[in-house]
Amino acid sequence: MNLRQLRYFVAVAEELHFGRAAVRLHISQPPLSQQIHNLEEVLGVILFKREKKRIELTFAGQVFLDSARKLLEQSQLAIHSARRAAKGEVGTLAIGYASSIPFTGLIGRIVREFRSQRPDVQLQIKEMRAVDQIKAMVEKEIDIGFVREPLLQAHPLVESRCVYREAFVVALPTDHPLSSVQAVRLADLHDAPFVLYPRDCGTVLYDQVIRLCHGAGFFPSVIQETPQFASVLDLVSAGLGISIVPASTANASLPNVTFRPIIDAVEKTDVSIVYRKEESSAALAAFMAMASAEPVPPA
Repeated sequence: MNLRQLRYFVAVAEELHFGRAAVRLHISQPPLSQQIHNLEEVLGVILFKREKKRIELTFAGQVFLDSARKLLEQSQLAIHSARRAAKGEVGTLAIGYASSIPFTGLIGRIVREFRSQRPDVQLQIKEMRAVDQIKAMVEKEIDIGFVREPLLQAHPLVESRCVYREAFVVALPTDHPLSSVQAVRLADLHDAPFVLYPRDCGTVLYDQVIRLCHGAGFFPSVIQETPQFASVLDLVSAGLGISIVPASTANASLPNVTFRPIIDAVEKTDVSIVYRKEESSAALAAFMAMASAEPVPPA
């Protein structure tokens, strides 16, 4: 039994006339009659009572008609679903992001736009360290990630694309002497205790801060490391120390924290999307296109 036979059967059952059904199906009557005969043989039942001038459904034919219609409807739904999946309109995307990324506004902007265009694609969004995102991506637990680049541990199966670039600023307790100035120099920070994002989270943010301080002639006194950017700011707010952070971190509204630009911080920090090479998902391609829609500022 095949879908063509079901379509032929439904047409004959609705027309109760082989000639009219053949016209409706755009075929000649003999092959239509043969297909109905083949279907009856496959099922092992008689579907139609045939008389000289008219036909009618048997009881078995009446029962089978309802099921045949449902099967044809389900086949059309399956075809429609497959075509939507090929266009990236249905499915699931698993997304990872590092803890500093929400401050940029990227996640919110892209997710809102994506959901407005593809509401039937389910998004699973999870905060993860960069190093954990790469591992999860290789193991196909996530489809795309947002990380700070460059990464300490890349992988041959993973590619990246820069989608956002920003400067560094210094985060200070509000009562810190430097909070009263409009901008600071790196050398102004040489005696301050630092709170930093740890190196083992998978990006070079830690290395960049150390390099900036070295360029200014000192090694920072790191008294505390914490893997969450929100925790870095909390510790600054508590007066434990200062930190050098991406400029978008200033979007956080926290009491007792002041952000100031750094005059001589020449390095920038990049946000990149990471994804598996040769990924063919249409939904992922659409998400990546939205993530890359805005031009990246020059370094």
